[in-house]
Amino acid sequence: MFASFFRVVLVAALAASALAAPDVVSPTRTDRNVAAPINPVGVVARSLARNPAVHLTNAQRLSRGLPPNRPRAHARRALQARQSAACVAQTGTIRVILTDPVSGTTANTGYVSMDANDFGEYGFTTDRADAVSVSICRESGTTFDILTRNGLAAYPYLGGVRGFASSDDNLGNNANYVYIAGTTQAAHGPPVSGANAFSAASNIAVDYESSIWRFGANNELLASWVNTDGSVPAQEIVFVPAAGTQAFAIVGNVQDFASTYGAVDVATFYFVPA
Repeated sequence: MFASFFRVVLVAALAASALAAPDVVSPTRTDRNVAAPINPVGVVARSLARNPAVHLTNAQRLSRGLPPNRPRAHARRALQARQSAACVAQTGTIRVILTDPVSGTTANTGYVSMDANDFGEYGFTTDRADAVSVSICRESGTTFDILTRNGLAAYPYLGGVRGFASSDDNLGNNANYVYIAGTTQAAHGPPVSGANAFSAASNIAVDYESSIWRFGANNELLASWVNTDGSVPAQEIVFVPAAGTQAFAIVGNVQDFASTYGAVDVATFYFVPA
């Protein structure tokens, strides 16, 4: 009898204790390994037309393992006066070396691709036949535009476009970024509003620059984005390999950018004359 009574009291005490104890809810932890997207999510991008493939000389075709061009009949044309120019434009491709920012080892080599992604941002290819063909008017000591010959038709310059998730137009010690995308031409200087591939594809207005390139040693192409105050911060080119993006961007701080948007490779561009 006493034992039965004791069991009843014990069960009642345990029940009361359970009712009195507050519910313990495990805190929701943000997974730091889940990268934020650099492009808008849920946006149906508008299609962007691309220029047709450029004509290759027989030497260029043979170097790529392709058969020579078919013979063509050339109609006679009247001689025209040669136009004077401030500089002589060179055509070629952009060689890319991708480097792991942590180990410093080479991750891959290839080219800037002629095929932009859905938002008009240029990416990476290992196939030389798929490389974007560019024209550069080389002027030492100054920034210049890079004209794509087989890239986006309406946005023919390989320029910089403010990342839609950036806090403002300025690069520096922050996670801000600039897409390497198709643009129209703009004078060298701080970002301007106007026609660019990202805005056309996404219907999101962002600023851009086209004259953002300068030469380093050995034909290296260095990014030279200008902040809104006219300053040119330290900056690097990165490749974002995330699915659905796979594009190059310009950043002021690789570590800050990667902490927000996920793992990247540092990209080094070299102009390879045709």
